[in-house]
Amino acid sequence: MTFLPSGTPRSSFALIFYPSIRRCVLRSLTVPSLLVIAIAACAMSSSALAQGMGWLPNPTTSPAGGSIGALTAWDPDGSGPRNEVVVAAGTFDFGAGPQEQVATWDGAHWTPLGGVFNSWLYYPGWTHLLVFDPDDAGPRLPQLVISTSHVIAVDGVTLGGVAVWNGKQWTRMGDGGPSGAVVALGTFDPDGV
Repeated sequence: MTFLPSGTPRSSFALIFYPSIRRCVLRSLTVPSLLVIAIAACAMSSSALAQGMGWLPNPTTSPAGGSIGALTAWDPDGSGPRNEVVVAAGTFDFGAGPQEQVATWDGAHWTPLGGVFNSWLYYPGWTHLLVFDPDDAGPRLPQLVISTSHVIAVDGVTLGGVAVWNGKQWTRMGDGGPSGAVVALGTFDPDGV
């Protein structure tokens, strides 16, 4: 019995399950000139699992022009009507040539998330994405998307090693935060609620 479907790239190293579109997304750095996210038919039904899973082709609507450095799932409107989306950090071409930036995939379309990361020094494994909800189930929307790398500057504004997408724009994470490389990212809930 194999855990992953046949044809899974050997250098794959991240997998995200998306309940809203019933797919799994695999992060891989194997083919730099093509979209390097594979979408798998996953958990569709018990019969589908019993028969095994296969990787679906890469989406043809992809503007990806290079490698994807990080993935996460994000619900842009909390309990609102929109579904979760995949958030990817990498190299995308939305008409101005390949540029480092963050984009979302809704199961059918890619959309840039904010501006171009024009001073982002990309190193595989040094780029991280995390979704954080500062008030848990409270009324504050949306959840924040946090990106880290060596140096982040969005549309010419230097944000240091950590940038936060607040639903409208990328901003620096607080005052006096890290200004250099951030190589790990996680969440902590001090009261466990």
